[in-house]
Amino acid sequence: MSRHIRTRKRASRRAPAAAQTPAAPSVLDVQLLEAEPQAPASGAQAAPPPAAPPQAPGRTAPVHATQIDAAPDEESSETDGAPPKRRKRGPRSAPQYRARVDQELFVAQVQKQIVAVRAAEPALAALLLEHGVTPEYLAALEAQLAATLATISARTDAIVAEQHAIKALEDCFAVALTSLTTMRQVARTVVTARSAYTGLHLREPVPRSYDLFVELARDALRAAREEPCASQLAAATYTPAFAERALAQIDALEAAIFARLYARTASTQAWMNRNRSVRELRRMVRPLHVQMRALLRHHPEFVTPAWF
Repeated sequence: MSRHIRTRKRASRRAPAAAQTPAAPSVLDVQLLEAEPQAPASGAQAAPPPAAPPQAPGRTAPVHATQIDAAPDEESSETDGAPPKRRKRGPRSAPQYRARVDQELFVAQVQKQIVAVRAAEPALAALLLEHGVTPEYLAALEAQLAATLATISARTDAIVAEQHAIKALEDCFAVALTSLTTMRQVARTVVTARSAYTGLHLREPVPRSYDLFVELARDALRAAREEPCASQLAAATYTPAFAERALAQIDALEAAIFARLYARTASTQAWMNRNRSVRELRRMVRPLHVQMRALLRHHPEFVTPAWF
C-alpha cells in the first residue's frame, strides 16, 4: 500500500464525527419525521394552508347544496330532458333599438340650412337664384325632408311594435309551457304503457324551437284528450277540459309566432325605407352645398350663412 493512501486513511479516522457526511435517513425515519408536527418558530408566522388543487379549464369546484338551493322539479329531470327553470326560453331579449344619431343630426342640419337660405339677405339670395337655388328647388328639398322625417318616425314605430310582439310571444309561450308541463307531470304518475308514453311524448325533451314546441305540444295534448289516456288522466285530476284549454293556448302561441314574424318584416321594411329616404335627401341637398361654396369663393364679401 502506498504512502499517500495510508495517510488519507489515518486522516479520515482522526476527523470528528460532525465533519463527516451524515448518512441518508432510512424509510422509517422519514415516516416519523413526516408524521411529527413541526411547531412554528418564535416570531415567525404560521405557514399558510395548502392551496386548493388547480381546476381543469372550463370546470369549477363543486359547491355543496345548502338549504337555500331549491331542489329540481320533476319537469327538469333527466327523464324529461328539459333545462332548469332559471334558464329562460324563447328569444333572449327584445331587440335593443338605438336611433341613428348621425342621420338625425344630418336631418336637423338640413332643416337649419333651408331656414338659413330662406332668411338670407337679398343680395345673397339673388346670387343663389342665379346659381340655380330656386324656390322650386327649395320646395322639393323641403318635401323630401318631410318624407325623411316620416320614415324615421315610422321606423321607430315599427321597432316599438316588434318589441310588443316579442313580449306577447314570450307571455304566450310561458302559459303554454306551464300547461304542457302540468300534463306531463300528471301523466307520469298514472301512465304506465309504453305506447301511452310515446303518444304523450313523455320521454322527449321540451324543444327549444317555437315551431317544434308547437308541434310536440299539440300532438301530446290531442293524445291526452283521447282514450286510453283521457280516462287515466281524468282519474288523476287532469280532465279533457284542461287539454282543450291547453290546445287553445297552443293556438294562441302559434298566432303570436306569426305576429312576431310579421312585425319583424315590417320593421325591416321600415329600416330600408328610412335609409333609402336619407340617401335621397343627401343627394338632393348636395347641389345646395356645392353652389353655396362656389358663390362664397367668388364673393368673399359675404359671410358664410349659419350651418354651412
